[in-house]
Amino acid sequence: MTPGSSRAQRHADSEAGEATVEFIAMVVVILVPLAYFIFTMASIQSAVFAAEAAARETGRIVATNPSANAHVTRQVDQIFSDYHVDSTRNVDIQCSPGPCATADVVRVRVEVSVDLPLIPDSMRSALVPTVPISANYTMPMNKIELVE
Repeated sequence: MTPGSSRAQRHADSEAGEATVEFIAMVVVILVPLAYFIFTMASIQSAVFAAEAAARETGRIVATNPSANAHVTRQVDQIFSDYHVDSTRNVDIQCSPGPCATADVVRVRVEVSVDLPLIPDSMRSALVPTVPISANYTMPMNKIELVE
């Protein structure tokens, strides 16, 4: 055996297993933030879809039957449940001009705040871990006149 080959062998043995450590480090540095970004975007997108669907369906219900408040509440709860959004929400219904029974247009605004995932409670006071989302919908009122 030549003296140079034993030194090369010792150098190769000292680096054995470093590829595994480097791979694990790269996975942690790249994949963990990527997974967090995907989870965050998924929760925000589901809240956007839920807010838009709730605004649209509320506008349709009120345009058809202005006194269907209980039905509106059940429908909004069902929509947010279908999209797995458990955040607090606010539904604002405005009819113009005047009360909804004689109005020409109904405007609905749905607001929801989405909590960012995996933020510990100890950091919530320092950060603002919510994303506000709102959806607007305008619908003309149905004017059905009964002919006698």
